Amino acid sequence: MSRYRYWKRVAVLGLVAMIAVALTTSAGARIGGVLKGAAIVAVVSQFGGQIDSGINSALGGKGAAVNGATKVVPIFSAGRGAYLGAAQVAGPKENVDMVKGVAQFELRLAGFRTEVMVPVNSIDVTKLHRVQDVGVSAIIDIRM
Repeated sequence: MSRYRYWKRVAVLGLVAMIAVALTTSAGARIGGVLKGAAIVAVVSQFGGQIDSGINSALGGKGAAVNGATKVVPIFSAGRGAYLGAAQVAGPKENVDMVKGVAQFELRLAGFRTEVMVPVNSIDVTKLHRVQDVGVSAIIDIRM
């Protein structure tokens, strides 16, 4: 093996080691969260249609078919802006087509922790608007 190839491998292994260490620190946790969020968006963009069809087939086989249009979109925390998973939304086609994501809000109501899922027309947390007549019909837990 040439000296160039040897040092190139050493450099690559060093970079991998630095990334591994970074992902175990608090700053690394933030980086890991960003990478997880990007991965969730990529999975939903790439496979959302297949996930949606699979859910519809499974529900139809159990006598729980959804009437109307459906679509799989990312779920994000409205408070933190972090991506948390994916959701299937259902409703009239023209309204479902407007949904870009599901905003999750955590509330305390009468001593109970409540997670509220709201189909929205933007993933920009500063410009959220609820899409009317659309509801969440399934939650998809994407483990990374």
